[in-house]
Amino acid sequence: MRTPIAPCSRVQPDAWIFGLALSSLALGGLGGSAQPSRLFCLLLFPYAIRNIAALLSQKWSPVVAVTLIFAATIGVLSALSVLWSVDPILTMGYSLVLVVNFTPVVYVVTLDQRRRAELYAVSFKGWLTALVLTLPLAAYELITGIHFAFSLDERGGGPLTLLLPYASVFFGNFNDYSLYLTLCISALMMLMAGAVTSVTLKWVAGLSIMMAITMVIANTSRGAMIVVGILVVAALILNLDRLKLVLMALALAMLLFIPWGIMDNDLFQFILLRFSDFSYDLDGESGRLSILGAGVKALMDSYGFGVGAGASAIYLGSTNLDIIPNPHNIFLEWALNFGILGLSIFLLHLMMLFFQLTIAWHQNRRKRSQTGLVMIALLLLPIIGVVQSHLTGYTYFWMWYATLILIVQTLTTRQLHHVLRSNLFSINNENSSNLQL
Repeated sequence: MRTPIAPCSRVQPDAWIFGLALSSLALGGLGGSAQPSRLFCLLLFPYAIRNIAALLSQKWSPVVAVTLIFAATIGVLSALSVLWSVDPILTMGYSLVLVVNFTPVVYVVTLDQRRRAELYAVSFKGWLTALVLTLPLAAYELITGIHFAFSLDERGGGPLTLLLPYASVFFGNFNDYSLYLTLCISALMMLMAGAVTSVTLKWVAGLSIMMAITMVIANTSRGAMIVVGILVVAALILNLDRLKLVLMALALAMLLFIPWGIMDNDLFQFILLRFSDFSYDLDGESGRLSILGAGVKALMDSYGFGVGAGASAIYLGSTNLDIIPNPHNIFLEWALNFGILGLSIFLLHLMMLFFQLTIAWHQNRRKRSQTGLVMIALLLLPIIGVVQSHLTGYTYFWMWYATLILIVQTLTTRQLHHVLRSNLFSINNENSSNLQL
């Protein structure tokens, strides 16, 4: 019989770096290619190599094996696509960014069980910090109309075009920020459904989620509202913990009443229009169906190899589309960047994660609440992938993906359940202070 794993006595430097990478996501696009979150991810690279070296003499789990094959295949395809890219220089730069963005995924999946439990606690506080830091700035934007974004966004809704209050913080536009909020909400809900036992942290997270939901509604991003709405309903159905039910009920109340109090009725008229008339977004040269058609044509013309990693916008910009030349679809973006083979590997990885969650659902009834939320978050990826015009270059998406993998590994490793149930957040005063970000 194996000895249960004990939690680490202190947070290791690489866990701190991971937490700082999460917290610095709040800075959005500041720094351009040298965003602080990417710099912290880069610092994780030697630790990821260390973890891989330690695994060479061990038997790999399905999650580890498939994830490393996934990362290696995408890395090779990205580098090789320079040969057929419509913009080789851009593809080389994108390939370097991709290595940095993939580093947290490789780092997380190759951690041993003891370190994984430690990182779970750090991840929750990191995501909470990343969300909380942006909320006052977003509220300031909504109230004053003064924005930190790079440009002013005007919302179009077919026959009705309104200039409504919105928040974008440092993310460039309100769709980017809505996507960021959606991933923060998703990550916090998945983590909170697990081993977070501190009542104070639960209340802080619950109130922050409520405020974030308000921002998503104010930004009127359909995809983000659909994802958040499904997650809230799923949490109400799956979570039996009374405090979590109260938090989710308050979130619903916030969803219904707070936006009505801070804005006039035009907001809700616009939301109704957004969900009742999709013709403006789908039809004609300015619709998303035209992008899909152009993308499929590009795949056919390239014999399934794609147009080069990171070069999809360049290719689509050379067509007759009257819309932002980005895929607006994560699977189309993946196919254009890495070809049919790259898309197939990505889908295989998603199916493997879902299969592992299915096993966890049947084997561990006490964790079904968390398992169900993670399964739903994974199934919502196609909707998450259309919130913004492109996704694979965003560090916060890969940090979310790494967090999802961390939770999947936690749920599918029985020994780790013992560690996580030992109250990582309140084990002693020293540990609690060490985990602060």
